[in-house]
Amino acid sequence: MTSKILRVLLVFLLIFAIVGCTSDKQGPQETYKNIDDTVTHGQNYDGSFSREGIQEVTFENGVFYQIFVYNFRDSTGDGVGDLGGIIESLDYIESLGVNGIWLTPITHGASYHKYDVVDYYAVDPEFGTMEDFETLISEAHKRGIKVIIDLVINHTSDRHPWFKAAASDPNSKFRDYYIWAAHDEPRPGSGWRHLSGTTWFYLAHFWERMPDLNFDNPAVREEVKRIAKFWLDKGVDGFRLDAAKHLYSDPAKNHQFWNEFYQYLRTLKEDVYLVGEIWDSPEVIAPYFANGLNANFNFQIGGRVASSINSGVDNLGKELDRIYKLYREHNPDFIDAPFLSNHDTRRIMSEFDYDFEKMKMAANVLLSLPGDPYIFAGEEIGMISNDNHMDIREPFKWYKDTGPGQTTWRPNAFNSTEKWSPSVEEQDKDPNSLLNHFRKMVNLRNSHYPLRYGNDFQLVENNNLTVLSFIREYQGERVLVVHNFYSQPQTITVTVEGTFTNFKGTKSGANFTQRGNEITITIPPLSSMFIY
Repeated sequence: MTSKILRVLLVFLLIFAIVGCTSDKQGPQETYKNIDDTVTHGQNYDGSFSREGIQEVTFENGVFYQIFVYNFRDSTGDGVGDLGGIIESLDYIESLGVNGIWLTPITHGASYHKYDVVDYYAVDPEFGTMEDFETLISEAHKRGIKVIIDLVINHTSDRHPWFKAAASDPNSKFRDYYIWAAHDEPRPGSGWRHLSGTTWFYLAHFWERMPDLNFDNPAVREEVKRIAKFWLDKGVDGFRLDAAKHLYSDPAKNHQFWNEFYQYLRTLKEDVYLVGEIWDSPEVIAPYFANGLNANFNFQIGGRVASSINSGVDNLGKELDRIYKLYREHNPDFIDAPFLSNHDTRRIMSEFDYDFEKMKMAANVLLSLPGDPYIFAGEEIGMISNDNHMDIREPFKWYKDTGPGQTTWRPNAFNSTEKWSPSVEEQDKDPNSLLNHFRKMVNLRNSHYPLRYGNDFQLVENNNLTVLSFIREYQGERVLVVHNFYSQPQTITVTVEGTFTNFKGTKSGANFTQRGNEITITIPPLSSMFIY
């Protein structure tokens, strides 16, 4: 009996230890690999800037494809995704019709996800070389595809030379790059971590191994601008700004910094693209649209799209109308960045119990909304996950089994089973596949200016709880968008101005008639119509 109790206690302690090593934001971390964390390449950067020779890509709005680099495609055979793999995949990415790609951090990081930066001026050796990155930029631009990269400036790795110097010497010039408190000083808020062997504490909001930078220090602000300048010089078109609301605890200071940052970057590249990760309510996000971040992710979309599809009742339209009106008050030219799921959230297909028709419906909604929609790589084939970050980032499924370029950095526990094994290989040539549905929807969006451009959204009343209808308008051209979330056909009548003569339906059986300003619409179950 005693030995059995001891075994139970040991199991409990092991579980506790594993849970205790997870990050609030990033999830379980892999063991740090052997890295050279003694020198940063930034010491050799002279601060010069020129985009000479870079083929510029210009567009007002577009669809972006998010790539979690580690899991996407492997060009070297080590099982890890890399820049060479993305270069090999550009024809596939182009076939989706997307206008831009967002790469999760490619800078030298300590963990697999690279959100703990060791060197801001170097490509992580697991991903390739700076030459690989420059080739990727060039080849993407030839295809008319913008490239933005994650810029992680809220924190560094604890292995970054700045922090190592700061932690080992209170008189180091890098000490004030971070936020410190003596044991007898106030430590407001949460996220304070004890520096082992000392009486000091440092701020690390997300994880003890990711200490926060001190943006009250002018040297830090200037260094961050220098880092952004370096990557713009390499040809990137902009940045996804990680943890954008966490630089300061005071929102007003955040707003001031991002305004300063954006205005500086515009002197380097007038059309620089910045999209903020502000994981909060629309009320918190809204002021950022007027303070440097013209584009911000909309964290409301995925959950509301899923609940509408699963319940058969529109839970999206009125909330979107409210959000867009709020954003417009702060910036009439706001760019919403809707998405269904990303590398930090449960994959959206997991909400639909393996139902491809529901996932197609989710794609319809996403790609009809204003702004710059983001597709998380794997969404287009129906990959699933649980809430664990490492499971969300399972290897991208190129093949039903395996083949050249397939990443194998961890087992594909969710997407390589007898029950579920979606892949590009199987869906690519099937005209009715989810993959080809995404392609058709992106193409539809790109073919109609009111769908692609601007932020116009005019909710249209239809007296039917299961149907969402709205107008998208751009430069006098209009498209009436209708989404039926229910599992049965619906007939609605709406009143709108203008003459509509054509439509595209995502399922057969759709139709409409117009008499004056009254339009009567018959729409099949779980489908969408675009009337123009």
